[in-house]
Amino acid sequence: MITELSIENFALIDRVSIQFGPGLTVLTGETGAGKSIIVGALSLAMGARGSADVVRDQSGSARVDVAFDANSEVQRALEAMGLPVEDSLVLSRSISSDGRSKCWINGRPATVGTLAALGNMLVDYHGQHEHQRLMSASSHISYVDAYGGEVLADLLRVYKSSWTKMKELADRLESEIAARSESQSRVAQDEASLEELEAVSLGEPDEIDHLIQERERIRNSTSLFESASGSLRYLEDEQSSPSISTQLIEALRALAPGGRLDPQMDKISDRLSDLADEVSTITSDIRSYQEGLAEGKNRLDEVESRLFQLEEIVRRYGPKVSDAIQRRDQLRDQLLGRGGETDAVGLLETQLGMASDTVAEEGKSLSKGREKAAAEMCAAVGGFMQELGLNEASITTDQSTVPVEEANSSGMDAIEFRVSLNPGEPSKALAQSASGGEISRIMLSIKLALDGRDPVGTLVFDEIDTGVGGSKALHLGEKMAKLSSMQQVICVTHLPQIAAWADDQIVVDKQSTGGRTITTVQIILADQRPVALSRMLGSVDGSAGLAHAEEMFRTAQQEKKIALG
Repeated sequence: MITELSIENFALIDRVSIQFGPGLTVLTGETGAGKSIIVGALSLAMGARGSADVVRDQSGSARVDVAFDANSEVQRALEAMGLPVEDSLVLSRSISSDGRSKCWINGRPATVGTLAALGNMLVDYHGQHEHQRLMSASSHISYVDAYGGEVLADLLRVYKSSWTKMKELADRLESEIAARSESQSRVAQDEASLEELEAVSLGEPDEIDHLIQERERIRNSTSLFESASGSLRYLEDEQSSPSISTQLIEALRALAPGGRLDPQMDKISDRLSDLADEVSTITSDIRSYQEGLAEGKNRLDEVESRLFQLEEIVRRYGPKVSDAIQRRDQLRDQLLGRGGETDAVGLLETQLGMASDTVAEEGKSLSKGREKAAAEMCAAVGGFMQELGLNEASITTDQSTVPVEEANSSGMDAIEFRVSLNPGEPSKALAQSASGGEISRIMLSIKLALDGRDPVGTLVFDEIDTGVGGSKALHLGEKMAKLSSMQQVICVTHLPQIAAWADDQIVVDKQSTGGRTITTVQIILADQRPVALSRMLGSVDGSAGLAHAEEMFRTAQQEKKIALG
C-alpha cells in the first residue's frame, strides 16, 4: 500500500507531503481546489504520460515521490522485474520545464516503462485519468482469473507448465534449424574448398620452388645456352685445338704400354679412363641441358599459369603448399565422416507437435473454466452495479480464442468486459459506453465481486460519485468501506455521505499567498471530522448542520464496525 506521497512544483501545488494509512482515505474539498491534481501527480509517479504543462510557473521542474510498504507482494513484483528487493519502495518522477522526464526506483535511475509496469502491479486508477487498467481490454482476463480463484489458478498453472515446455521446444527447434542451416552452409563451403583444392592436383610440397627455378631458367635460357655451348667447345670442339675429350683419349693411349708393365701405372690408367668417361657423361648432360633449354622456351606460359594457380591456393590455404595439402586431406576426412548424423530437427518437430497438442487441450480446459467464471462474475458484478445506482446496466464478457500457435503464457483467450447501461441497448466496450463516474462504479463492483482476490494493493477512485446522491451515496460509501477492509482505497469525493465512511479524511484547499495561488492539504483528526462533513453539507456555523454531520459520521462509523466485524 501507499504510505506517503510527496509533491513539489506540480500545477497549483508548491510543496505537499501526505501520509496514507490502510483502509479508506477520502480527499475532499471544493471544486477546483486541487483534489484531482493530487491524483494526477500520483498517476505521474506511476508512469502516466506527463508534459511541461504540469510544472508550476517559475519552477524549473516538478517532482513526485510515492513510497510503498514493501510487503511480500511488492517484493515479489520487484523480484519478477529483476529489481533489487528492499524493505521499502519509492517511485520518483520529475518533469522539467522543457518537457524532459526522469524516473527513479529507490533512487536508482529507471525508465518510464519500468515505472508504469510497477505501477500497474501496485495501484489501480479509476476515474478521469488515463492510467487505469479497466480501460485496457488486455487486463480484463486477469480479473476473471482472479475471480476464478484456485480452480482457474490450477488450470492456468498446468497450462503454463505445458506452454513453457512447448515454447522451449519451439526455441530449440528454431536454434536447431538455424544450426543445421549454418552446418549445411559450412558443408557447402567445405565441399567447394575441397573441389578447389583437388582441382589443383597438389603434389610435392616444394613444387613452387621448383617452378620458380624453372621460370628463371627459361627466362635466362639464351645466356644459359651460350654458357653451355662455350663449355662444349672446350670439351669436344676440334676446330682450334684438340678437345679435352680427345686429349684424354690420347693420354690413355700413351699410358697403355706402361700399364702392362707396372700395376701402379695400370691403376693410374684406370683412373684416367674413369675421368674420360665422366667428361663424356658431362658432355652428354650439357647437350641434354641445351635441348631442355630449347624445349623449355615453349613452357614459360604453362609454368607462369601453374605458379599463379599455386600461389592463389597458398594465399587462401597456406602459407605453404604443405598447408594446403593438409587442409585438403582434413576436408576429405570431415566430409566422409558426416554420414552418421541424426536428424535432430525431425525429432524436435515430432516432440513439438505432441507438446502443441497438449497445450491445445489444456488451453481448451482453461478457456471453459474462464467462460464459467466470467459468467458467474458478471452476475455478481451486475448485482453490485445495481446497488451502486447503475440500476438498468448489465455487464457481459466477450471471449475469443486464438490458435495454439498464437497462444501465450496466459492462455489462448482474449476476454473483454462489455457494458449496456440501458435496457435494449447493445453492449459496448467500456470506453465507448460509460462516463468516468460510471466506469469507477463498475470497477468498484468488479473489485467487490473479487472479494479480496485482487492482487493489486491500492485502489484510487476519482469521479466515482458523479451523478450519485441520497441513499445511493450512502450505499456507495458503505461498499467502498467494505472494499477497504481488503485493499487500501483512496477516493476523491465531494459527497459527505461517502466521506463519513472513511478511516481518514484529507481536506484539499486552495489559497492565495503573495499574489500566487497554491493548493494545501490538511489531515482532519477524528474529533474534527463532523465539522469537515458539515462544511461539505453546506453548513459552516449552523448547529443543525453540525448535528446532522455528527449523526452521519457516527452512524457510518458504527455500521462500518458492525459490517466489518
